[in-house]
Amino acid sequence: MAKRFKDAKKVLEFDITTHTKGFIAESTIEGIVTKEYFQFKEIHQVIHHPGKGVEIVNYNDKRRVFYNDELGKSQELYDAINSTMSTWMNSNLN
Repeated sequence: MAKRFKDAKKVLEFDITTHTKGFIAESTIEGIVTKEYFQFKEIHQVIHHPGKGVEIVNYNDKRRVFYNDELGKSQELYDAINSTMSTWMNSNLN
């Protein structure tokens, strides 16, 4: 199930869906759908900023932050990404 979050500038809105080997951030602007793919094997850190959002840090130091101002939503995203990533790391799929 996709969860709705905003980018750091709070301009774009994304539906974020976790999958076995990563997650997808999807946005629609003026009818144009854009999907960004984040593979767990490229992620170095997942940082939770309680009550604000989740920061994704890749091995190349590229950072991406997703926000949701609703109470508890940042925790939901962090838990979804962290638990799915941990499951992937514990499997033989990586």
